[in-house]
Amino acid sequence: MLSTLYISATHYFPNFGCISGPSALFASFFNWRQCRKATPHITLFSSPYFDPSKLENIVKNFSSKQESLPLPFGSIGSLPSDDNVLFLAPTPTLSLLQFHSHLFDAMKKEGIEIAEENRPDTWIPYCLVAEEVPKTRMGEAFTVLRDLKLPVAGYAMEIALVEYPPVREVFSFVLGNTVER
Repeated sequence: MLSTLYISATHYFPNFGCISGPSALFASFFNWRQCRKATPHITLFSSPYFDPSKLENIVKNFSSKQESLPLPFGSIGSLPSDDNVLFLAPTPTLSLLQFHSHLFDAMKKEGIEIAEENRPDTWIPYCLVAEEVPKTRMGEAFTVLRDLKLPVAGYAMEIALVEYPPVREVFSFVLGNTVER
């Protein structure tokens, strides 16, 4: 089982209004499996080897000291994998990078081992839009994303831990609030 800590993202698209994320937009154009049927998010940390109860106290304390985080999405991309993944990439603002770095420091201080790809100097933030896009339709998929008229504005409103498969939320905290959702 894999556990992933992420910040959820809500986006505003001028042409389409406020929706839960770009995957909802893709669902109206294509019939692709989307984002493991999960909330649009940016992964902060992922590992099969840690105690979620230990992480919960760290995240609860960390999230209570944070405010909602602006997430301007300025580019689109694809990962070099067999999954044919498409994503929106947030502009790596100082506030986003500091958010991730401070969370990393809090986790490291408590002895939680962080994989290389999730460390501040190598982390690449992105919001998955679609996966398993047929290779013959990748061009069309990029066109749909380009039609979003980037940049689009978004906000990180909560931080959550999920386990999968199957997807199960372990805990979630609204940024700036100590109450568990």
